[in-house]
Amino acid sequence: MKKITVLSLLLLCLLIIFPIENAEAKSYLFKYKDATNNKTVKYDGIIPKYVLNGNTLNLKKAQPIITDNYIACAGAEVLFGEKLGAKVSYSKSKKRLTIIYGGHELKLFVGQKECLLDGEPAECPELPIRIKYSESKEVATLVPTRFVASSLGISYSWDSDSDTVTMVAPLQLTVNNEPLAYTGTRGKIIIHEKEINVSDTPSIIISNNALICARKELLQAADIEMTYNEETGVIRLVQGSNVIDCCIGSRIAYVNDILTVAPVEPSLVEFIEDEKTYIYLPGRFIFESFGFYYEWNADKGTSSISGESAAADTNESDKSYQLIKTVNPDEGYTFFVSTEDCGQYMDIPLPEGVTLEDVKIEEDYMASKIKLLIPGNQSELYKDYEFTNTGDCILQLRIYYNAEKDCTELVFLSSIVLDIKLFEAEDNYFEAYIDYTANMHKKIIVIDAGHGGHDPGAISQGYNESDLNLKIVQNCKTYFDKSDIKVYYTRLTDVFYGLYERAAVAGMVGADMFIAVHHNSSDSKASKGTGVYYGGLDTYESLNGLTSAKLAEAMQANLVAALNTKDNGITDRNFVVVRDSEAPAVLLEIGFMSNPDELKRIAADSFSKKAAKAIYKTVKQIYKAYK
Repeated sequence: MKKITVLSLLLLCLLIIFPIENAEAKSYLFKYKDATNNKTVKYDGIIPKYVLNGNTLNLKKAQPIITDNYIACAGAEVLFGEKLGAKVSYSKSKKRLTIIYGGHELKLFVGQKECLLDGEPAECPELPIRIKYSESKEVATLVPTRFVASSLGISYSWDSDSDTVTMVAPLQLTVNNEPLAYTGTRGKIIIHEKEINVSDTPSIIISNNALICARKELLQAADIEMTYNEETGVIRLVQGSNVIDCCIGSRIAYVNDILTVAPVEPSLVEFIEDEKTYIYLPGRFIFESFGFYYEWNADKGTSSISGESAAADTNESDKSYQLIKTVNPDEGYTFFVSTEDCGQYMDIPLPEGVTLEDVKIEEDYMASKIKLLIPGNQSELYKDYEFTNTGDCILQLRIYYNAEKDCTELVFLSSIVLDIKLFEAEDNYFEAYIDYTANMHKKIIVIDAGHGGHDPGAISQGYNESDLNLKIVQNCKTYFDKSDIKVYYTRLTDVFYGLYERAAVAGMVGADMFIAVHHNSSDSKASKGTGVYYGGLDTYESLNGLTSAKLAEAMQANLVAALNTKDNGITDRNFVVVRDSEAPAVLLEIGFMSNPDELKRIAADSFSKKAAKAIYKTVKQIYKAYK
């Protein structure tokens, strides 16, 4: 009992001796001196956490704060200088903080909201202050971090549940000599269940495809050998008996001699900060061409490659579709075509008993190829015939026999979208003239039936938006087929294409305009009417000054008048298909499927025909007004 009493007395004495310090320690989290007003501040608020490029930062020596205006602030010297790598300097005489990063220069002034961003006046949402932390003795300039990050091109988000700021600084790159401030996913790579360390050269997402760095350890893990010709830009990849030839800056690749169009071109990617340049390859295309299994996990940002390499799939295993012959240009593999003066003629034998009228043309412009379908099996005629391929626009000619259709296919492939005209010639020959489609047509448009295949779009009362979109586009075709306007349709059947694939068609064909057909839906059954979207970031013009906004205005006025629907006006919204189309582009929302009364009208054949006719008439008016 005596021992306990003595111990208790000692504890009581300690509390009597140190009451102020203990009480003070519990009343705040840290102290700093504000040099602006020469006051000491005891901070007891939220200390936000900061995550930069996936890494949680240690900011203990310069703790960030939340101001009374609920704005997160942190010391610029530590957060943006030490952790991010920006150039940060402070002028005591001018009370000016300068931050230089990613091609931007931000000048902030202590005690002032007025600042300069790239030489232009701007306003800071919180006063920058100069402080000294009591414990670490660190001197820092507290700045509003969202404002500073956004000014420097850094993505910024705040999670109020965890009091966490997440910042993603762009990788400063050049891709084939084009500058890119990359803020997308920094992908990881797993080969045969083993992660390859690519932290300094992560995969990057271009046009919705993962480009992976062709570094030595990655290729070795898949037993791939690579050679690269710096002068020509040609890359050769060898894995077992499979060979892929491709070229920097070209989507054309030759897989075991078969020309294939990759979804994105191999590229030279320079990391500006490190001053190092690497070859980047389209991951899925390369590994699947070698017969591996490739899986992309968007949540984890990871490419997983597995399985044993198999023979590259070139459809040669289909016995009903037999390759007769492959014809390359005289100089061998080529990867690029100039669209100017690229037309070429080719003399082709006409089989006995076959007339020129029997030869059918089939377009597959999504794959930059066009086919001639000739009745019967003409293998004997064509396998020994010496085709003259000058290579002006035809990068490869492949001749197949299609047993299922009992016809011989002459497949012309290019890096551009081709069109073809056929002419009678002497001595049982016919002549084919092949050229870039924009060289052969004065008026070209693209019409896109939204959704399709596994993507039905909006669904209401048993109707799929993809079907209603397609019905309007099919009706459009009946009108345009009788006109002098060349129309490329992204789909005329129930198939699926990605948004970036659809948007790319306008550039592929040199279109004057891109028109996407959709129907709307809302949580409210009362919503109704017609609206048109355009992309404000789309700066393309065509004809004599046609812009996306002008095209949207014309479409909206004519659709509302023809369909007698509510006028919802035009809206600037950067959907992929209107933002990335290399032509004036619009997305039409014909009506609301979620409105039962409007759905009845939309589903009617007569309504679809009226919508198609309004689209057709508007295009005709545009060509007349902007000729």
